[in-house]
Amino acid sequence: MRETKDSKRRFAGVCGEYCVSCAPVVEGICRGCAYELARTPRGECAIFQCAVVERGFEHCGLCPDFPCELFRSSAGFERVQLRIRALQRRLEIGTDRWLEEQEGLPA
Repeated sequence: MRETKDSKRRFAGVCGEYCVSCAPVVEGICRGCAYELARTPRGECAIFQCAVVERGFEHCGLCPDFPCELFRSSAGFERVQLRIRALQRRLEIGTDRWLEEQEGLPA
């Protein structure tokens, strides 16, 4: 089955991760955070709960408090910096174009 643009959105993590190459996704344990509704193989995702469930945002980059303490404490410094840049880019061009960039597809 070929992935459509809409089905690829599930790999656009709320936290700025592009989940296609994430080990649980590759292993078939996870289908992407949007699909799993924050229930990851590591437990419930507090970032998803905060951004989507509590605040109604598609991703953290849309939040006026971004990057908050919860976001900054979610991973190591370098990983958080990568996520910040990813979400800034996603905010700038939109999720669909951001996904195209992640896939290396023409815009």
